Formats: sequence, C-alpha cells, structure tokens
Amino acid sequence: MIKSVVLKNFRGFKDHTIDFMPFCLLIGQNNAGKTTLIEALRIASSALKKAPTANFYMAPDHLLPEIAGPIFRFSIETLDIEHRGMHYNYGSREPAIIRIRYNNHCSLVISIGESSDDICCQLILSAGRKVNSRSQFSTSKFRSVFVMPPVGALLAEETQRNKTYLKKHMNGYLSYRHIRNQMADMPKEFAKFKDLLVNTWSSSLKIGDIEYGLGVNKNNYGLTIRDGPFVSEMALVGSGLQAWIQTIWFLSRVDPDAIVILDEPDVYLHADLQRKLIKLLSAESYRQTIVATHSMEMIADVSPSEIISVTKRESRSRPLSSSTQAQGVVDAIGTNHNIQLSKLASAGRILFVEGKDHTLIDQIAFKLGNAFYDRFSKIPHFSVGGMNNWPRAAMAAKAFHDTSAGKVAGVMFLDRDYKPDNLFETIIIEAAKDSLFVRVWSKKEIENFLLNVELIHSYIENRAKESVRIEDARDIFDLVMSEMAESLPELIADGYQTADRKLALTTAMARSKDLIKKRTETGYNIQDMICGKKAISMISAKTQERWSVQISPMSLCRHMKLDDVPAEILMSIKDLVDPS
Repeated sequence: MIKSVVLKNFRGFKDHTIDFMPFCLLIGQNNAGKTTLIEALRIASSALKKAPTANFYMAPDHLLPEIAGPIFRFSIETLDIEHRGMHYNYGSREPAIIRIRYNNHCSLVISIGESSDDICCQLILSAGRKVNSRSQFSTSKFRSVFVMPPVGALLAEETQRNKTYLKKHMNGYLSYRHIRNQMADMPKEFAKFKDLLVNTWSSSLKIGDIEYGLGVNKNNYGLTIRDGPFVSEMALVGSGLQAWIQTIWFLSRVDPDAIVILDEPDVYLHADLQRKLIKLLSAESYRQTIVATHSMEMIADVSPSEIISVTKRESRSRPLSSSTQAQGVVDAIGTNHNIQLSKLASAGRILFVEGKDHTLIDQIAFKLGNAFYDRFSKIPHFSVGGMNNWPRAAMAAKAFHDTSAGKVAGVMFLDRDYKPDNLFETIIIEAAKDSLFVRVWSKKEIENFLLNVELIHSYIENRAKESVRIEDARDIFDLVMSEMAESLPELIADGYQTADRKLALTTAMARSKDLIKKRTETGYNIQDMICGKKAISMISAKTQERWSVQISPMSLCRHMKLDDVPAEILMSIKDLVDPS
C-alpha cells in the first residue's frame, strides 16, 4: 500500500506530505487540495503502467538534488491534465516533484518539467537501489494504482475500437466513451460486472449481452438493460444508473490486489448509494482504497483513523486521531442528522446505539445482500453516547411514537459492559413502556464479537507481505488475552466504584470476582468479558510490529464473511428490519 505522498512545488502545494491508511477518505473544504492529490496519483498510475516497457537512461543534472541516476520518461496525454499551472505559483524553473512511498520501503519519484514532454520517473527499491531496466521492475514491489476515470454521459452510438486504442485510453478521461468496447474485450470482467450490478442496484435489473453490428455502418456496440418492466439501451437510462454502471464496471475490471482510488464518486450518486459504495469497496478487499469525497454519508460510515483532512495550508495531512477531530471536520462541512430524520416517515423504526457502533452494524447489514440492505439503510440511527443515556433514547422514542400515531418505534442496542443482569432487566421493562425495545449484547461490547483467532489470522494473511501461520496469530491472541485477564478484576471493580463513590475497594473487588465467576460458570470466555476495543488495539500493536499489519474493529468487520458473523448479531439486525 501507499504509505505517504510528498508533493513539492506541485500545483497549490509548496512542500506537503500526506500519510495514508489501508482504507481512507480524503476530505476537506473546496480548494483544499484533494483534486490535486488525486491528480498526482493519476500521474503516478501512468508512470507505473509505462514501467514494464520503459527505456531507462541517466537523469540530466538539472533534476538534482531530487533525482539522480536511472529514470524513464512517460506521457500523461490521456489524462486530460492541464500542464499550465502544474508548478507552485506558476513557477517552472524548479521541477514539480511527486514522491510516493510504499509500506514495503520502495518508492517512486516523478519530476515534471517546463513542458509536457519533460516528465520522468525514478523507481527506488527498499534497500535504496535504483531500478535501471524494465526487467528489474516488479508489480509486487511497486503495487499498481488504478484511479477511476471521470464519469460521463454514455454515447448513444459507440463504434468499434482496436485493442491498442482501448489499452491506451482505458483509464483516460474519455474512457466512458468506449465502455462497451471494453466490456466486449473483457468477457470475464463483464460477467463479474453483470452480477455485481444486479446485486448492488436491484434484483429486478437484467443485463443483456454486448451486441455488435448495430447502426448505419453496422459497426456499433449496444447493451440493453431491463429494470422491471422498462427496457432501454444503456445510454438511455437515468444519470444515476449511468454513474453506477461506470463505477461498477471500473471496480469489476481492476486487479483486486491493486490500489484503488476514486475522486468524489458521491457527486452523481444518491445518499443511499454513497453508503453502499463504501461497503462495496471494503467488501472487495483491495490492497488499498482511497476515496476523495464531500459526502457526509460516507464520512459517517468510517472510523476517524480512516479520515484524512487535506489542507494545503499545512505541511502535513494525517489521519484523524479521535472522534472529536472527526466531529470538528463534520461541523465544518455539514451534518447528516437532517438526512436521518427524513428517513423516519418510511422506516417505522429508529435505532439508537452507543458511540460508533452503527458503523459496524451497518457493515454487517450490507453482507446480507442488496435487497436487505436497502431496507436497513432506510432506518434512521442516532448515537446516545453511553448506556446511562438510555432515558434520553426512551424519551425520543416515545415522542416519535406518539407523534406518528404509533407508527414509529425505537430500538436500542446496548453493550453489556460490567453491569449486573438485574439492571438490564429493569431497563428493558421501563424502556418498553416508552416504545423503546432494548437488546443487550451477551458480550461486553460489540467489538468482542470480532475477537476470533481465525478471523484475525485471515485478515493478517490477506494484508501481510509473507505467509503467516495461524499458530503465530494464536500466540499473539492468547498473549493479549492473558495480559488483559490479569487486570480484569481491577477494571470491573473500578467501574463499580465509579458508579458508587461510597463503595469500598474490598467490596468492589469481591463483587468483581463474583461477576467473573458467575459469567465463567455460564459459558463466558475471557474474550467475552474484556474490553474488545482495547484487546484489538493491543493485538494490532503486535501484528504491526511483526508483520506491518494494522488491525481495527472496522477492518476486521469488513473482512468478515457473512457465514462468520455471529448469530446473535445477525438475528438482532434481521429483527430490526423485520420485527415480525
């Protein structure tokens, strides 16, 4: 994956570094530099495509000190990038530099000179050795970068193009003008596209086969789409479906082991499709996914550490470190609460959760299929903070229930934490009086359901640069469980004392040990009772040190297959959507 990008003397960036995560959203106000960054990645993509056939030669002296040694030249003519203004403050005496570092310590440096013909690239291996021939280039070291081409209105008549032309313009700004040619030339990818489009748009959608020999000259391609009772050629469907078709085709034809980048895909998509796209990108498990967006629906669907606020006024753009930072960005751009309230009329349900739990629940709902997720996404959701705020949720549920003449009811998912069972029994009974139906997880919190050795090993194996034994993953898992088990009694006792300041430590410890004993006797394991968030963080620290793989609750949830989702969570989500 790309670890960082340095832009020097490039467009609006004088000298700026952007740090990346395996899955990240680039956000920021208008003119913050998001498009410039995507433009730099498009240029890098062109360089990487040229590398396997490039001729290398020694760099001229005017590229010093940024570049010395072997380089190759490449063209960006298909990208529709205006060379004028490529340099900071329109100055072109010094070359514009794009420096990309991978997490395997390989890097590439691109220099952009005064003319559009003066663009070159240098490839540097992990030990600092510079690639000097095409035979030394390897896509396993320099991972391919695919940037989705701009979306455009599909042509009513698309003539046949030769393979050389298609290959040259596949990812260029005119790619949409020969999309049927691409589909005809890539039958395997087209089959995947048809399945993916139906699964993400509507089960009533029917995609025909590519037709050839159409038009006056009998050399046009066509593709017929049926949506329920309506049949039309692909170019005549609505703009939203056209945009989704182009997005799904791009995702169907890119290498699943590549770095995938999308620039503001939300511009053409309805809010529900924006959220669906985020789920789809994570489900495909690309090597890395980078999305530039203004969409509040997308921002609300990821963790703060997966959000990068880009601003060219600073020297560095990093992933956000807290929910507070994320909320600050949200406040600057807008809010999604009005969107949530607008769903109430048709949903008949409103979901209340603790903290950021909805992002995990939403990710699991997506695994249940397009038809189910469409119904789930219509249910508005709100975070009420911690469990102690359940009365606020009950008041809101009662208000919605009364004002809708009984058509809207509330549902709340609560973490069990270290509270006694009789407390939850009281909450469930009292909340039901206000039309709030409470479900309490059997484990401490929802993240505990992700503490599964097989799941963690599978994720590490998917991300690591080497083969990983499940025994090694289990050793790390068991070590963290052991460390956390030692502090569990004190942790629970501290919670008791926080709730009751008059409670003596000895009494709190006695209650803590009694709780652990009772839960163990009823089938609980240590991983069910410890803090799931902290456990995953501790596991991540060890896997990052050993395999350079970072783990988060969301990354595990995205990686998890439907068959691996615990039955308790599946049943809770299904009951939410279909109470009957």
